[in-house]
Amino acid sequence: MTPALNAGSNRLSAISVQSLADVGYRVDASQADPFTLSLSAVAPLTPGPIIDLRGDTRPGPIPEIEVDKAGRVVRVIRN
Repeated sequence: MTPALNAGSNRLSAISVQSLADVGYRVDASQADPFTLSLSAVAPLTPGPIIDLRGDTRPGPIPEIEVDKAGRVVRVIRN
């Protein structure tokens, strides 16, 4: 995964998809992009505008939320 989105292809490997499942998201791992381990340099970014997502995290304690089966927030637990 990367902290930036570009105008071209933004691939998501099975490892990244499963990491989202690890933190509670429902995922379909069969939709992940193909991945092969390569010792060559990382592929260059597609030219075009970039959305920089560095620093997009909220500092401090993160409240826990409880959601129902439909994904609606039913309770917020503040730390």
